[in-house]
Amino acid sequence: MTRWQRFPTIAAILAAACGTRPRAREASTDAVAVACAREVDGEMMQAANCRRAQGYEDAGVAGDREHALRACVLRAYAPGSGETPESILGCARLSEENPPVCGGLWMFESRKCPAPQGRLALGAACGLGRQCASGYCDSALTTVTLGAPMACGRCAPRTPAGGPCTFVASAACEAGAGCHMRQCLPDPPPRDVGESCWEERVEGSVHLGEEVPCRSGLTCLESRCVRAARRGDACSRHECAEGLFCFGVCTDPPQIGDACLPDGTGPRCGAPLACDLSSHRCVLTMFVGEGHSCSDPAVTCRAGLLCGHRPGEGDDRCIRPLDEGAECASTSFPPCGLKLVCLEGRCQLDDPGRCSSGVPRSE
Repeated sequence: MTRWQRFPTIAAILAAACGTRPRAREASTDAVAVACAREVDGEMMQAANCRRAQGYEDAGVAGDREHALRACVLRAYAPGSGETPESILGCARLSEENPPVCGGLWMFESRKCPAPQGRLALGAACGLGRQCASGYCDSALTTVTLGAPMACGRCAPRTPAGGPCTFVASAACEAGAGCHMRQCLPDPPPRDVGESCWEERVEGSVHLGEEVPCRSGLTCLESRCVRAARRGDACSRHECAEGLFCFGVCTDPPQIGDACLPDGTGPRCGAPLACDLSSHRCVLTMFVGEGHSCSDPAVTCRAGLLCGHRPGEGDDRCIRPLDEGAECASTSFPPCGLKLVCLEGRCQLDDPGRCSSGVPRSE
């Protein structure tokens, strides 16, 4: 079996893409697919490690990998894209060499890879900044909606330091700067013990403020970086070290059988435990499959499922996200699956190349 037979869907995408691209790019299609596979597998492994580290059972979803692979390939072959097998592999190595920053139950914060410089000139149609020579695609968005199709825009120059910006368009700031209090400014270095972790400025009649990160092992308390309180230390709010809760003193989260409050006003049960609604005791989280009720905090849907209800239904149940090609509406539940968006009434991969072909952005 050849490598392409193992990736038939990716092969079809590449065959279509290469039909309109120079032969020099055709020779690299195999390398692009291999690099994308390594990047995707690394990200999925990090997500799985986060789930296991928190004590939750792991279950991979095959469709997720396929969609992620195809999305990576489409990104690499978007008009003007600066992506190469080497840049994709660089991102993969960054993930492999650094531990993941675990977030919620099924999420993790992936390492931010430097976006390669694109080739499209100012004013060219784009969907991603990495297509543009300037590195910025201005879509004129004012809000960001999770899972929404990318907003097509035009390649635009970046804003120099000191220029105006918005959180949504933070990528507009020149390299090395971020959007801080509506202004493109260099990212502030982490603060040390006793230093201020809060910055303010006035813009006309608007008073703006922003928290600045403290160094590792410190926490921001009353606008100053202080050493995180250890187990048994007295506390008043959020000054306990990571993994501890403040309940008069810094303490470990309640374990199985310990008392808890399901409304979250007291210490939360440590993962993979949850607070039982009836007994107010920490119990093992029960993982349930598709169609099962998930209203109880002690019940969690298995990986690949979402907790919610369709329009007109009452109780929350574990529901599978919509598959590719399924009919959808941008505001309805369930949403499209991983790497899929609701575009023209169907769940599909979001191809940056559509921004150059006049395909509408969303429903």
